[in-house]
This record gives sequence, C-alpha cells and structure tokens, in this order.
Amino acid sequence: MKKFLLGQLLLFLATALRAQPGRIWQEEWTVSATDCGKEFTFRLPAGCRAWTLRRLDGQWDSSLWMLQPGTWQKLQADPHGPEQFAQSELVFTGGQASLHLIFSNPGQYHWYGIDPGEAEHAKALVNPMPDGIVPQSVWRAGLAAPKPNPVSTPTRHAIVHHSAGSTFDTNYTAVVRSYYLLHTEVNGWDDIGYNYLIARDGSIFAGRDPQSSAGVAQDNVRGAHFCGKNDYTMGICVIGDFTSQAPAAAALSSLCDLLSWKFEKDGLDPLGTQAHPTPTDAALSRLAGHRDGCNTACPGNLLYSELFNLRQCVSRRQPLSATETALPAGWILESHGDHFRLLSSDPQPTVMEIYDTGGRLMRRANGTAVIETGALPSGLWYARICRGALCSPLKLYVP
Repeated sequence: MKKFLLGQLLLFLATALRAQPGRIWQEEWTVSATDCGKEFTFRLPAGCRAWTLRRLDGQWDSSLWMLQPGTWQKLQADPHGPEQFAQSELVFTGGQASLHLIFSNPGQYHWYGIDPGEAEHAKALVNPMPDGIVPQSVWRAGLAAPKPNPVSTPTRHAIVHHSAGSTFDTNYTAVVRSYYLLHTEVNGWDDIGYNYLIARDGSIFAGRDPQSSAGVAQDNVRGAHFCGKNDYTMGICVIGDFTSQAPAAAALSSLCDLLSWKFEKDGLDPLGTQAHPTPTDAALSRLAGHRDGCNTACPGNLLYSELFNLRQCVSRRQPLSATETALPAGWILESHGDHFRLLSSDPQPTVMEIYDTGGRLMRRANGTAVIETGALPSGLWYARICRGALCSPLKLYVP
C-alpha cells in the first residue's frame, strides 16, 4: 500500500500496482486542511472498472465531491458498507481514465480500485428452478471462492435493496463480479451479501453461494445485507441507484417473478407482516425494503414506492390458501381451449380480472350469470374472481 499526502501529489499513477483480474488496488491518502476545497486528479490504473473510498477517522464526509461525466456530484456513503467504517458507494468508472475529487474535510482515507476481470461464459451450467438465473459458476469464473461453510436460515421476510452508486456499466456480469470483490476483498465478508442480484435488463444472478452444503439452498443461505439482522431474511439487490431514477420495467418484472416463486415455495403471504428479528420486535412486512429495518434510504425512493405494487403482483400469483375456495360459491368454471367461461345461477355481481405473469392487468369482465374471458394466448395466466369483498385467485393454463 502506498501512503502519501494529497498536497504532495496531484497526479496519481498506479501502473506499478496494476492488478490481475479479480484483484484490488489499495492506496492510503492523508487529506490535510490545506487540501480541502482543491480539485485533485488521479489517473486510474488500466483495468480499473470500479472504486470505493473509505474514511478511517470519523463520519462520512457528506460534502465530498466527485466528477462524473460532465457534472460534479456528491459521493454518497454506501448503505451496505461495513459498520466499523465510513465508506463510499461503489462507483463504476464508465471507461473514464481519471478520477476527480474535491475534499471538504481533512482525514485519513483508503482508496480501493477493482478490476473484476472477465467471466468465462463457456462454464455455464443448467440451473434449477427458478429458471433463467445466472449461477455462480458463470459470473464468478476465475475469481477466488468464498469462505466455506455457509449458514442456512429459514425465510420469513424478503428484503429489497438497490446497489446505489454510479452504475454506468452495462456489462452486468462484470458489475456483479465487482460487488463480489468489494464485499469479499474490501469489506472482508465471507461472500457477496445478497441471495440474488437483478440487472436492469431483468437478468437474475445467484448471489451468496450455498456451496452444495447440506441443508443450505440458494434462497436460504444467510446473507449480509440487513444491518446485522440477517437471520430469517432473503436479500435481493436490484442493480442501480433509484433515489431519483425509476427502476426498469424488465428489472421489476424479474423481481416479481423471483419473489412469486419464493413466496409460493415457502408458503409466505406477500401482504402479511411478522415481528423481526424476535417476537418482541416491531412487525416487518414479509416483503420489505432495506429502510424498513435499518437506518438507510435504500432501496431508493422510486424502488421503495414500487413495493406496494410488487406485493400485489406476488399476491395475484399465489395459489389458493387452505381457507379459500376455488371459486365463489355457486360459480362453475368451464375451459374451452383458449378461453374460459364462468357460469352461475346466483345473480350477485361478480368481477373477473386476468393478469399476465408480469402482474399486468390484461382483461376485466363482470356479470351475474355468465362471464367470458375472451380468447387468451397460449401460456399461464392469473385470474382474480371477486364477489363483494371475497376474492379468489386462480391459475389458468391455455395450451
């Protein structure tokens, strides 16, 4: 590790410390009072794809500025960082050759640069349900394995996060590799903190590795994402900063898909709550945001505002519970290939809503004696049939 006073060196050349793929550059900086308010420019080492800055002697400097393409903006603290340090969010370089910073307060800092290298996609394996998840054998190829002996925990709550930070990189495999190195090499954790990560394009990555340990599954391996209250939780991180930017529709669709699979698998009610982490603590939504249990703004206002819709999306996909009947009393469902018909001799008004697998309302019909869905494309559809306050969910299959 090199140590230097910022006032003694305005241009930082790190070529001598060039990392191998999957390695970390590390520098120690001392910022003096006379350094504050000045712009410092550092040439990034070749291959550096992301970086973070850790303050060792006090609270995070909320007036530390960095230059992102064309504009100065504040460097924010990492909502998922180690509690013993004040550390910035992970910043992706977006191909920039230099780093520009303005410090407002003196202090001791460690700078870490990350080169995630490239994954060997030829090592892709067929992954079990839920379908389409990128396994660790693909995205982590060539990197050091996590620490052994992961711990299993049953899931009572799913916790939604955003990665925060400046994520310009659209190579999402490299982004996930960067977070893995941040968590394991910089933070010193056993593995990446989340059970799953979801990219803007909807790709789902398996996170913390169960490592084929007996009794430990991907969705039940205990992570490091919920301010020390990780037991009984599953953590999902949506890649991006959703403080003022809305998450992509593809990412939200994959999030609903993943949560629907998990909640049905474990018999959880997405509209329910339970005390966490102990029975004497406050109730926490089964599907919650990071901020609901920790002192953080994560998962950002515009992703957090989607949690209500996500709960509804997951709820519409859940199978019938033991207390619900297949249909409201007096109704009969007929299947006619590509369409369905509801028949009843009871004149009470009834509403049937049809949703696609992304939770979008596609059809709405009402009637008293006969309700027709109309022709539906081949595939899986979700229906909700309501008579007054009583609603019954159904799954409809069109061959």
